Formats: sequence, structure tokens, C-alpha cells
Amino acid sequence: MEKNQKSLAIIDDGVYGVSLPEGTKITHLKISGGRVIKDREPTPEPTHGALCAAIILRVCPQIPVISIKIMEQGTAGDIRRLSAALLWCLENKVTLVHMSLGTLVYELKDKIEDTVRKLSENGTLMVAAFHNRNIPTWPAAFPGVFGVRGDKRGVLENRGIAFDSGFPGNRENSLIACISESLGEGIEDIRYANSFAAPVVTARLAEMAVSGEDITFEKALTVLEREAALYPEGAFEGMYCRFPGKQTEEAEIPVLWIEWELLAPIYGEFEKDGYDVTVFSDRGEGVPLALYGQAECMAEGFPRTMAGIYPADALLFSTGERPGLPFSEIDMYVAGEAGKIRVSVEAGERVFASAGEVFLFIKEYFA
Repeated sequence: MEKNQKSLAIIDDGVYGVSLPEGTKITHLKISGGRVIKDREPTPEPTHGALCAAIILRVCPQIPVISIKIMEQGTAGDIRRLSAALLWCLENKVTLVHMSLGTLVYELKDKIEDTVRKLSENGTLMVAAFHNRNIPTWPAAFPGVFGVRGDKRGVLENRGIAFDSGFPGNRENSLIACISESLGEGIEDIRYANSFAAPVVTARLAEMAVSGEDITFEKALTVLEREAALYPEGAFEGMYCRFPGKQTEEAEIPVLWIEWELLAPIYGEFEKDGYDVTVFSDRGEGVPLALYGQAECMAEGFPRTMAGIYPADALLFSTGERPGLPFSEIDMYVAGEAGKIRVSVEAGERVFASAGEVFLFIKEYFA
């Protein structure tokens, strides 16, 4: 690539199987064994990354593309491969990075956070899609990243971009975009997928990047704000961190609520026995409930949603007050009472003298 030439990296499952504008300059790379190497394994079927590329290149066909494949078509990605791809972008001074992917797991964000921060400090523009659940996703929720969700309410016109005024985070993470045009015969409707809304924003940034001016993050944000579509007040209200209602399916892992004062000793029992446990709390321990807007009152649907996301042996929720959620949401409640520990399950209650006794009961109950 020529010195000072603008470039776009698409981190995804490769860019294959879709007709791109004539003359498109594209380099195919992939992560293998922690290294970036040439990708010599094209696929005939349209890849997710290729659909993203098509949306971008229809608007800005002149920007050179670097496809960095971090996963095979139809499979989940790996945070280590994403980290390696981002590091390559940092070392090679890529102008613009597009990621219609990310992690929902709070603890995994640390593996990419430092590189994302350095990319931002070095002037690389980054766009990332939120998960279709519209809950915190990284890198989309990082400062300095243009985080995008799709217009699931049909407010915007094709390729419209707006900012969600009710979004609880950074301004750059609050973007809403719409893509409603056809990408070709046999390609399903893509309007409501966040993955395909994000390239709409990338396309606009690519146009800025190749305009001949140096585009900083601040300037890009200013342009997007100036051009942002207007929409009726409250049009996107409740779209972010909205959880389904009552869940009828049982979680695959135990979900417990534990009174704050008992969290440390019971968590310690899990740890001693080698269990991988994720804690959610409103007091700075584990995953912050405020991240999901659940600090004051846990919503029905929230615990089970988290149980479907976090790869743990059990989830422990801890708040100042016991949430009023049914046993279809919380399998077990654990609270102190007159020097004892009361454990409530759907079948009834038991009282124990120590955290060790409670833990033995937990293991027996969920065996």
C-alpha cells in the first residue's frame, strides 16, 4: 500500500462471494496462530464481511480494502483473533476499521481495550455494531468507537443516520442507522440487523477519509452530528438494554441472588471448589449492574438473558435489596436472618448456619 494512502480494514469472516464495484482494491488476510497471513481460501458463498463491504463500497468504491478474517463463515469469532487483528491495524496505521462483531462478555473487553484506546489515540477511526440484542457490546461501547444499532422501528430512510438522544453512554456510541436497499438476489432482508446498519456509518466515514482532508475523530463526529437525520421525540426510547418479558425456558446454568453481606463467603466457596462464577452487583464487585440499567431494580428477563450470554458455571446476582423476581428468573435466593442463612427455592425454604453449608446445599440442589 502506498505511503499515506487511506485504507479500510474489515475485520470479519472474509470478503468473498459478493460482486463488488469494478476496480475495488482488496487485500485478503487472516489470523492464524496469532499471526496475520495471506488468506488463500476464498469461499463461493456470500460472507458476512462481503455484505458489509458491499454496503460501504457502493458509496465509496475508491477506498482500498483490507479484509482480515478472524472466523470462518457461520462460526463465532475469538477475542484473541480480534485482538491480533486490531494490533495489526495499529502497527500498520490503518485509517478506518470496520467491525460488525463484538463480545457481550464484560470480562473479555479487557483483552482489546488497550489496543482500541491506542488506535483511537493514533487517529484511526473505528466503527462497530452492537449485538442485535441491543445490549452492551465491545468494541461498540468503548469511548472513541462509533457504535451503531439498526433502526428496528422504521423511522429512518435508507442510509439515514441519527443519534439516540436517550442513550446512556457516550455520544459516539449512540448511533442509529438504516439500510433498506437490496444487496442482490437471494440475499435476505438486512434492514433490522445491526451488523448491516454499521457499514452505513463506515461508508460515510470512508467518504470523509478519501476526500483529501485529514479526518480526526472529533471532525468525523461533528460531521455526523451536522448531517444526522431528525426524528420524532422518543422514537428510539427503550431500544437499548430492553430485555424480553417472562422467560419460560430454564437457564442452562444456576442463577442465584445473594445478599451483599453473604456474597464474599459464598463466592469463596465456589472459588475453592474450582467453579467459574460470574458476579453481577450494584456495589463495584464483578459486572456492574448499572451497565445494563439494572442498578435500581432488576427487570424480569434480565437474569435469564445474562445466563444465555456468560460462559460460567453459575451466575450470582447481588443487590442491596432482594429483587421481586419469580423463581422462573432466579433459581435461588440467599439472605441472612438472625445470624443464620435462609435459602429460598421454588419448593420452599431451608436455614443454614454457615456459607459452607449453603454451598453444599447449592451443589446438591443443582446436581
